[in-house]
Amino acid sequence: MKRMIAIIACLLVFVCARTQGTELTFQWHGQTMGVDFEDTNLTVSAKSAIKDDIAYALSLIASSNVTFSLLTPDSSYYGEYKGFVNFGADTRINYSEGVLCYYKEIDGNIRWQIGSQVSSNYLAAITLTNQYASAVSVLSNYLHQFTAGIDISGMTLSEKKALLWNPPLLRLLEETSGDEFEELVGGAVPAVPAPPGACPFPSILAFKAETDLPAEWEPPLFCCNIKVWRGASGGGTFLFCYVNGTWRYSPAGP
Repeated sequence: MKRMIAIIACLLVFVCARTQGTELTFQWHGQTMGVDFEDTNLTVSAKSAIKDDIAYALSLIASSNVTFSLLTPDSSYYGEYKGFVNFGADTRINYSEGVLCYYKEIDGNIRWQIGSQVSSNYLAAITLTNQYASAVSVLSNYLHQFTAGIDISGMTLSEKKALLWNPPLLRLLEETSGDEFEELVGGAVPAVPAPPGACPFPSILAFKAETDLPAEWEPPLFCCNIKVWRGASGGGTFLFCYVNGTWRYSPAGP
């Protein structure tokens, strides 16, 4: 009887382990991948949220831009990991850099090894985005309008300024540009429709709270650094800030 109980217990452990592994897998261009965490104190929900974000970030990257390099006997982590990943320099939107590196191979499938620092970064991002859940929920519609191109013709100066958020820059322009102020403000608003896929919804790691800012920036400020693709000009980032219940584009400057 005791032997039978022991066998059943072992089977239950095996089934639970297989179930957990299945929950932490996803598809990438027809290939099954998974994640394993160095930090064993993560909750199931946290692991699932991190896995989903990693899966989304990878979905933005074409398989032709990814190279899986096998470790050789003279490599530092040979025997511990199967290999590591390289993302091509022409990868358009890459939120996986610094998140994914080494992987193992289990049953012929890649399982990404997620370090404790990456997990810690994700936990902070999860807490932050939960705190600003309403702002995150409206970002998708805002990005759609933004990338479709903003027509500023017929807008007043106040309406144009309301699209932007960089108080020091706007103040400097107003003080130094004279009659050209309104034209410069309008020019700071991206008005050309973006190519398809040029500015997709970001990884959760793109969100941040700025607290160490001058008073005129109204800290703390919830922001998002979104990666964009500018075609022949290559990649870059747009900074958006959530101010008084709406997202605004933050042009670079003082």
